[in-house]
Amino acid sequence: MKKTISLLALFLASIIGVQAQKKAKVDLDSYRFNATFQRLPTTVYPFEMRTFNVEVETSSYFTPKMPVSSSSVVDNVSVDGWKRSNNNATVKIKIHFGDFTQTTPTIKSRLYETKDDKGNIKESYTLYWAETSFSGRGMGSVSRFVNPLEAADTTKEEVKKNKFLDATTTAPSSTTDSKYTDERTLNLNFEYVFKTKEFKSSREAESDYNVNGRTVFSTYINQYVNDAVSEVKSSVNYRFGFKPQVENAILWIIADKTEEGDANKQAYDAVVAIFKNAVIDEDINITAKKLQPVIDYFESLKTKYPDDDKPSRKIRYSAYYNLAQIYYYLDQPEKTIKEGQGLVENDYDKRDGHYFVKEAGKLIELFNKTKLNSRHQPIFK
Repeated sequence: MKKTISLLALFLASIIGVQAQKKAKVDLDSYRFNATFQRLPTTVYPFEMRTFNVEVETSSYFTPKMPVSSSSVVDNVSVDGWKRSNNNATVKIKIHFGDFTQTTPTIKSRLYETKDDKGNIKESYTLYWAETSFSGRGMGSVSRFVNPLEAADTTKEEVKKNKFLDATTTAPSSTTDSKYTDERTLNLNFEYVFKTKEFKSSREAESDYNVNGRTVFSTYINQYVNDAVSEVKSSVNYRFGFKPQVENAILWIIADKTEEGDANKQAYDAVVAIFKNAVIDEDINITAKKLQPVIDYFESLKTKYPDDDKPSRKIRYSAYYNLAQIYYYLDQPEKTIKEGQGLVENDYDKRDGHYFVKEAGKLIELFNKTKLNSRHQPIFK
């Protein structure tokens, strides 16, 4: 009898030991997925007002040198999510090309030396190259209609500051009567330096430039036009555009070959597929609805593994982390903050929790500033 009890106790102890061993083997691997969204502009106009127009001017000095047509420059300037319009556009963009000049090519030289291990000069000779510089001169300007959203805010602020102001004098102007305002200029001056290969004689350097000089000029004036267009596009899109962005984010997935590990991997696969198929200008709530089963699954892990041991906290960590990440890209920063605080309280890696709280706070500030509540806005295509 005693022997039977002893064997039973040993068996139970072995089971407990195996379970503890299995629990201790919980491992997490980082898996990545892509999330797409729009970078919100600093100035937001109502959807129906998002129209722009581009004009290109060339001086009498630049016109004969213009490497491409003005119409191709116009076509290359776009505002992400906005519609091109030739009549009464909200934003008017002008590009003026002033001139493109070149300095007289000069021959330059340097002394080339090679030394042995003791520092003694083994070989010494002069290398020559031809050098010239190019200078592009231009200017851009961006003017826009008064924004009714901004005008409304200004009115409220003025009334708040001075209760004696007559409301009729502070009401925002009708958009049909609005004039272009807030004109800003862009510096489109660029400098370039060209150098030939190095040669052992000045004659070779001069000859090389003489053969390729026309091609070099053509290359750099094209570069100047492209740089000017790029500068204009960058500036305008920062202020007004809804530029598509892609971020590569992490989920922490249970790596063990267990039932839970398999469920984790399936949840990850679903996140990848759903975010991949999400349309950038589609209501983000559609994506959120598709992800709800995944969210429910990760949420269930918090109560399924309630113990305070390291393996349980590790699994809960993955659940909090993954939910914080998912909510962030679903444009639900308040929920991201809640999951971030859960990460801190779970005490497996508090730094990640503080990170999510900080990033979600930035997103809330962005939404408050732009008066939008999502990075998935309707756009003109």
